[in-house]
Amino acid sequence: RSSGREVARLSGTGTALAPEVPHSGPNRLFGALAQNPYYRTYWFGNQASTLMMMMQGVAQGYLAYTLTNSAAALGFVGLAQGLPQLLLAPVGGVVADRYAKRNVLLVVQVVLCLSSLAVGILISLNMIAYWHLVVTGAIQGGCFAFNMPTRQSWIPSLVSKEDLPNAIALNNAGLNASRIMGPAIGGLLIAVPWIGVNGIYYM
Repeated sequence: RSSGREVARLSGTGTALAPEVPHSGPNRLFGALAQNPYYRTYWFGNQASTLMMMMQGVAQGYLAYTLTNSAAALGFVGLAQGLPQLLLAPVGGVVADRYAKRNVLLVVQVVLCLSSLAVGILISLNMIAYWHLVVTGAIQGGCFAFNMPTRQSWIPSLVSKEDLPNAIALNNAGLNASRIMGPAIGGLLIAVPWIGVNGIYYM
């Protein structure tokens, strides 16, 4: 039974139960995060990923405007990213429901990583062009359509039913914190000469 649960957990199709710990004091506030190593790994990885996406969003807009000196061009990059996310969102939910969530997330993260790395390399080689941002923005927007439904639906597989409300609350709190801090940190790093936009894409 133990091995079966482990396989189910790793594939994102089963439930990994945390040890039974009394829910009192801090346990009520951080119970799922403190007691469940599977959820803790997920939580920290999720916050890091969201933080970097928010930072990259600032860098992307700044780079688009720097290349074109056009507010309309900046808006079009946002449209190129948002449109696939909107159109593919229903498909993302179906994929998250039918396929192993861990595998879906691995594929999505690899594609996001490679697209960011490609932009970073193009900037380093002084070959970056506006259309590169449009294409990579569309690719990333498509990835986001699969990313969020899969992440959200994986939480019940990582924690017990009793810890689920706490896990969801902690997840939302972390995401909101990343959305606030990410753009601020991104703007500060752009101003640092040895980091700049290029450094954010590499990060």
